[in-house]
Amino acid sequence: MAQAYGETSDYTPIPETVPPELLQEFVDKDGNIRASGHGYTQIEEVTIKISEGWVGNRFTSKSGKELVQVKIPNADRSDKSPWPSFVTDPRRLHKNKFGSGLWMKLPKNGHTTLKRSVRIGADPSGKGIYENRMDSISNTELKTMTDAARRGAKPENREADRYAQQISEMAEEHQDELPDCLREPARIR
Repeated sequence: MAQAYGETSDYTPIPETVPPELLQEFVDKDGNIRASGHGYTQIEEVTIKISEGWVGNRFTSKSGKELVQVKIPNADRSDKSPWPSFVTDPRRLHKNKFGSGLWMKLPKNGHTTLKRSVRIGADPSGKGIYENRMDSISNTELKTMTDAARRGAKPENREADRYAQQISEMAEEHQDELPDCLREPARIR
């Protein structure tokens, strides 16, 4: 069966409340999970951290499920190609404790379908023609992509970088005029 856009494999949402009779079957009196003997194992998960600005509006799919699109910015900020995106259930997204971002957990060995717009040419007026491409990537690779996008590559020739370069050049020019304590790196005693 083909995987639909944005769906992840090997993931079953955990209900908010579990009836006590089911809980006794899987949890011992000390609160430890009894996975052995029942054929259940604990699933390793990957935490994906995203910015609130990457999340689009909620929409309803053809099957009636409520979904939300998450766009991942390009890691290189000078790259102006369209951002890849995936779709997820909005109940999976949680605000972090500082209120400045979101996170979600996905199974480590699962896969997510990522949609990318790829430029395939240009029309006679010079406007780009794009085609949507669906790729199934591992959730660990998705985590790597979102982490790189959160850090972001610094654009070249930034004002701060030029200023730091000017200061280091001036320090090299006037090295002999500096007092001894500034010529040598600080030593911790």
